[in-house]
Amino acid sequence: MKMPINTVIREKRKEIGLTQEQIAEYLGVSTPAVNKWEKGVTYPDISSLPALARLLKVDLNTLLCFHEGLSEREISHFCKEVMDTIHKNGFESGYTMVIGKIQEYPSCGPLIHTAALLLDGALMMSGMDAAHKERYSSQIISLYERAAKSDDDQIRSAATFMLASKYMGCEEYDKAQEMLDLLPERSAMDKRQLQANLWIKQGKLAEAAELLERKM
Repeated sequence: MKMPINTVIREKRKEIGLTQEQIAEYLGVSTPAVNKWEKGVTYPDISSLPALARLLKVDLNTLLCFHEGLSEREISHFCKEVMDTIHKNGFESGYTMVIGKIQEYPSCGPLIHTAALLLDGALMMSGMDAAHKERYSSQIISLYERAAKSDDDQIRSAATFMLASKYMGCEEYDKAQEMLDLLPERSAMDKRQLQANLWIKQGKLAEAAELLERKM
């Protein structure tokens, strides 16, 4: 969730143990002005922002609430732009857009997970040869791995499920099992079916058959 600039100023000021009076004195403004900043009534003058950021021991991106996250609507709009770009200019152009956006918002789990799903689907439909797909596939798996570390339970589970499937497709069965073991037993996604598929690929047919019988 984004933290408004007034909250950043208030919380960081308290965190380092400064008073509003000390902030005002350092910046050469009035104490009531700082009070209004923290209430969100007014904002610091642009010329004072670098000094304020140094005083609060934050960078300007944090002070101005940049790079913290994107709303669901912003992510949806961005994904539409990416798909339009892929249709017009090819997969590489859309891929470059996605990587650039993630570099701007490296901690935005919803963006990373949605981008991984988008690129995954677009790559499958691209008609690209296997050798070229391989390069992008490994990058998409890296995005799923990042999303699987999200603080959001739903994103983490969905990304973990996709990783189990991806690792299985790469014949990295130990990794696939590790991902499956992380998933909750009761999930909107069919963990048991994926587990059975993994056992079948490993030649554990009896275990797979028993699991599928229980599923039915």
